[in-house]
Amino acid sequence: MNPSTSVVPLSPAADSAPICTNVFSRWGEAMSRRVLTLQAQNMQPSERFSGHAAIARFHRCVAADIRSSAHRVMRTRSLVSADQDRYFKVMWQVSGRNRIEHRRNGITIEPGQWAIYDTAQPYTVETSDDSRFLVLLLPMSEMSRWGESGVDYVAGKVLPTRGTSEIARSALTAMLTGGMELEGQGAVVMQDSISALLGTA
Repeated sequence: MNPSTSVVPLSPAADSAPICTNVFSRWGEAMSRRVLTLQAQNMQPSERFSGHAAIARFHRCVAADIRSSAHRVMRTRSLVSADQDRYFKVMWQVSGRNRIEHRRNGITIEPGQWAIYDTAQPYTVETSDDSRFLVLLLPMSEMSRWGESGVDYVAGKVLPTRGTSEIARSALTAMLTGGMELEGQGAVVMQDSISALLGTA
C-alpha cells in the first residue's frame, strides 16, 4: 500500500460548500486548508476513497460533520510549530470508530462517545471505514472558564455522549446539516454556548 500524503497551510474557507470527493489527495488538501493542517494517509488497499464533510465557521471556532472511508491523519511536531493558533479538538462519534494516539496514550472512540484533546500536541487519528463523526475546534485562549484542572481531567479520555455534551452535538449537527451561517453576535453567542455546554459536561 502506498499512502497518499498531503500538507496544505491552514487558511480561511473560500466558501461554505461541503467537501465531497473520491480523490484522496483532494480530500487531504481541502481538510487541511479549511479545518486544520494535517498530514493525511489513505488506508485503503487501492486508490479507492470516499469523503464528505460539511464545514462551518462561527466566531473563532470550526466545526465539521465528516463521513469518510478509512484513513489516517497526523498532526506532527513541525505542523504544530508552524501554526500559531491553539485549539481544543472535540470529536463525537456517530458511526464507525476513531483511534486517537495523543500524549503517548491511545483511545478508541465508538458510536455514542466523545473525546477532547489538544491540537498543540502531536497526535494521530486513524478512522475506520464507513465512519461518521463531528469535529469541533475551540480556541484555547477563550476556554479559560473551564479551568486547567477540568481540561486535564477529561483530555484524552473517552466520555459518553449524554446531557450537555449531547445538546452541544445536536446544536452543531443542526447548524451543519441545515447549512446555517452565523455572523457577528450570533457567532459569538454560539461559541460561548457550546463552550459552556462542554465545560459543564
